[in-house]
Amino acid sequence: MKSVIDGEARIPITFSYVSENNRKPSSVQVCGSFDKWQVRHPLTYDPLYSKWSITLKVKKGTHFYKYIVDGQWVISNSEKTMKDPSGYINNFIAIG
Repeated sequence: MKSVIDGEARIPITFSYVSENNRKPSSVQVCGSFDKWQVRHPLTYDPLYSKWSITLKVKKGTHFYKYIVDGQWVISNSEKTMKDPSGYINNFIAIG
């Protein structure tokens, strides 16, 4: 379901993080270009699936993001990655 914020349509996108070292982090956040890297969105842990997730409403376009796991900025190796214009490797999504 689309919503409109600030005159622009936004689409619900679920970000999910699964620990790659079989250790449950104490906190996971996601931060990205979809809100100018200004907000750290906390993910909720689901013990049934052993993953962290959050659904955010995001504008159409290509967006870079990273997870912040126990205070460390990381990418998920199970998601698409790309260099941003500054040369940093990030995860990304393209919403059409």
